[in-house]
Amino acid sequence: RKGRLKILPTDKLPAEVAPLADEMNNLISAQHKEIEKALHMSGNLAHGLKTPLAAISALCYKIDSPEYSKEVGSISQYIHDMHLLIERQLAIARSQAAGISVAHFTMVAKEVQNVIKTLNKINDGKDIDWNVEIDDTLRIKIQSNDFAEIMGNLLDNARKWAVSKVIVVASETGTHYRIFVCDDGPGIECHNHLQVFERGIRLDEKTPGTGLGLSICQAILQTYHSTLKVVKKDTGGLSIYFEIPKFAKE
Repeated sequence: RKGRLKILPTDKLPAEVAPLADEMNNLISAQHKEIEKALHMSGNLAHGLKTPLAAISALCYKIDSPEYSKEVGSISQYIHDMHLLIERQLAIARSQAAGISVAHFTMVAKEVQNVIKTLNKINDGKDIDWNVEIDDTLRIKIQSNDFAEIMGNLLDNARKWAVSKVIVVASETGTHYRIFVCDDGPGIECHNHLQVFERGIRLDEKTPGTGLGLSICQAILQTYHSTLKVVKKDTGGLSIYFEIPKFAKE
């Protein structure tokens, strides 16, 4: 339960109990392999579908012709529905696996830096000052691919709206770790804080995107009994965070 062991230690068990422990270890190992295989296959399928869908969505965004506005709108809606179907099925797979899989942990600072490196390759002339205030040793109980998907969406969103700076901070309460993503952009009015998480909602139609990023994060976080929350900043900009329950102390 603490996530320290993947199998039961048998070297110090009484001879009468050791065979039972061996059988349980074999069962755990087989179950773990099946779960990993299923998650890998669903991840490959999702990636294979999401990449061409993103390309089609980008092409639709570039088509600025009143003559085809109705057709473009229909195609965009189909893309939106397919995105939701993919994410819904992935969320179901994650939820089912989370209940029976061996504990997985993610090194937060390392994964955040990996996402930032990817985002820095976007060549749009925008120079962002990334400030990561996270202890290198911090790890949280979440699948690394889920965490990367969440942070990829949050950091990409922050990058789009930031004037020049994005801050990533980790804090903790007595029972949870909190991951904050803050930018120095225009922010969001309080009455739009909940609306921004709805599927397909884009508060600024001039900014490229599908309006699915934050709803995807919500779908993933729900499998970890968490959700995104917005914090109003007096200094402007936007601060979004989520919580992940702490695992038992070592």
